[in-house]
Amino acid sequence: MKKMTLIALSILITSCSGIAPEAVRNENNLLLKPPFMKTKVVEHKKKLLVELYTKPTCNYCINAKNLLEVKKIEYTEYDVTKNASFSKEAIERSGGRRTVPQIFINGKHIGGYGELKALNDEGKLESMLAE
Repeated sequence: MKKMTLIALSILITSCSGIAPEAVRNENNLLLKPPFMKTKVVEHKKKLLVELYTKPTCNYCINAKNLLEVKKIEYTEYDVTKNASFSKEAIERSGGRRTVPQIFINGKHIGGYGELKALNDEGKLESMLAE
């Protein structure tokens, strides 16, 4: 008898606490969601994608990386001296440019360090990252 009472009590507690199988649970169904439970809002930040094609001895490349690091912007670096396919890829993606760095934000070609610095100086870098 005690065992059945405990099972019935645990079922009652489970149903009153808003715990329900995912297939049945619906945040809009007030019968399954007690008023004391608040909806948790989870924001998913879009991962920012900044890509740089660089050479280790290039001062403009170093300046571009420093600017991004100061602004705490993560980036992916492709060293064109270590892999010939990176060089070919950079030329294709940039429309034929053969200089480094070649910088892309969210897949869009920005140009080199001068263009990146100009975007930053004009206050447009953050808005471009948010796109």
